[in-house]
Amino acid sequence: MDCKNIRKNFIFYIENTLSKDEAKELSEHLATCKECSGLFEEISESYRILDIKEEIEPKAFFTESVMGKILTEESVEKESFKLDLIFSNFFRKISYAGIAVIVALVILFYATEGTFTFNFTADSDELSTENVTSLFFDN
Repeated sequence: MDCKNIRKNFIFYIENTLSKDEAKELSEHLATCKECSGLFEEISESYRILDIKEEIEPKAFFTESVMGKILTEESVEKESFKLDLIFSNFFRKISYAGIAVIVALVILFYATEGTFTFNFTADSDELSTENVTSLFFDN
C-alpha cells in the first residue's frame, strides 16, 4: 500500500478493526516509513488522550435536583406567559381608552368651535388682569 492508503487506515488500526493482513501490511509500512510512523504516533497519542474516560459519580439526588429545576423553570415560564397575557390585555384596554379620549377631545373641539373667543392682541406686551381674563371669557 502507498502512504495515502496507509494513512486512511490509521484509525482502524488503532481501533483494531483491520483484518490481520491489512494490520500486518500497515505495521510493516510504519516500520519503514518515518513520515507515516511520525504521523501515526501523533494520531495515536491524540486518540489515547481523547479516549481517556474518567467516570465521575454524580452527587446523591443529582437527577432529582436537575428535574426539580427544570420543573421550576417550566412553571416560571407558564406564570410569565400568564402575566404577559394579562398585561397585553391590560395595555390593549388602555390603548382603546386613550384612543377614545382623543376622539372625545376632537369631537369636543369641533362641537365648541366658535364658542370661545380670545380678545388678547399681540400688540400689547403687558400682561394685565383684563388681558388674562379676556383669554377665557367673552367681553
